[in-house]
Amino acid sequence: MRVPLYVLLVVVTVGGPACDSPSSPSPAVGEASTPANADVVARGIAMALADEDMRALVLDAMRQSPFTEHKLGFQEFAASPEGTTLLYRAAQALGVEHGQFTSLVEELPPLDFYLPNPTERQSWRATPDLLVAAMLTKSPSALVGYRPSGEISLIDPGIGSRDDHLILLQFAEFKSRRIAPQLDTPGNVIQDPDDGAIGGVYRLIVGQDTASVELADLASGSVRLADIPLMDQVAQPPCEETEEDLVSCQSGGGGSSAPPGGWAAGSTGTIIVETIETFFMNDNGVKGESNEFYFEGIWVNQAVVVEASVHIMGVPANGTIQPNQAFMPKIPNYLPVHVTLKETDGVILEFGSDQMFPDINLWPADNFQDQYYKEQPNISVFDDFKARVVYGW
Repeated sequence: MRVPLYVLLVVVTVGGPACDSPSSPSPAVGEASTPANADVVARGIAMALADEDMRALVLDAMRQSPFTEHKLGFQEFAASPEGTTLLYRAAQALGVEHGQFTSLVEELPPLDFYLPNPTERQSWRATPDLLVAAMLTKSPSALVGYRPSGEISLIDPGIGSRDDHLILLQFAEFKSRRIAPQLDTPGNVIQDPDDGAIGGVYRLIVGQDTASVELADLASGSVRLADIPLMDQVAQPPCEETEEDLVSCQSGGGGSSAPPGGWAAGSTGTIIVETIETFFMNDNGVKGESNEFYFEGIWVNQAVVVEASVHIMGVPANGTIQPNQAFMPKIPNYLPVHVTLKETDGVILEFGSDQMFPDINLWPADNFQDQYYKEQPNISVFDDFKARVVYGW
């Protein structure tokens, strides 16, 4: 029997199946602040995954994803032959027409489909111990997860589920290809232990012109930093060791003061992001979810504004990585670079991005700078630091 869609929406958002934990509060979907159609889709996907062939289909698709965290763009996946099959089985499990269910998917904002916890990506073997939840807002206090049986389980996203693997339909974020990905071969899990974790994008802006390249291409050697368009416009003539030019170098050609410890005339160099260490930074409040660090640097010389950014994705929630990624190129060593750091959320930089504090000025004449970052500007307790970044030269 086909169930009218409006009835299904009411059942899922108001009543729903009983929560599988007798001590849990009433599992009204409103507690997760998620639109009704997103929860219907999540429940349908979960029920489709009662079939082991559908679970294998999803595992294989996520394993083949080239992006950080093995993310799939949900709408793009839904349009693929494999995704179409999954949506058909989801509609069938809910007792609605395939076209109705597809319409619900099309009405949703862009979503990512993935397992946010790297440990679970390495352990899930297409088994039915799973929960599917929709998350359309940042850091909700609770998620409504659905089991393959259709039962509801309330989840604290910061703790996760003790017994189940969490699969999210989450608001879409920037995606980029991983550096040094695992071999493109069949496997029993989504992510192998030797799989590359990080990816990202390098972007250069000179005046009104922009050029960008994926970090995976730089790492593979298929593109060199020096070959990026606009790079030839960045280099400035080094200072000559004449009295007049040294005065100009001291002022940065426009009033900048000399770096603490002086400067060396006649050279340029590149600032790099050497090391990133994080301290329990669960992105979007979800246990184990990795972060997207957006470094932005600006320097001005002879009225030319040069802006460079490196967007490093897949930064672990807790741990250390050494991207050794070039950041601000060919900087005259008498000019300071103003650097800001954001942890981005969503596909637009302004969407809920978390500003990290403090902003800093880097002098390329320095050998390196070891900087601790906070999420709030006035916190002074060491335990409240969330990240440490080592900048090299």
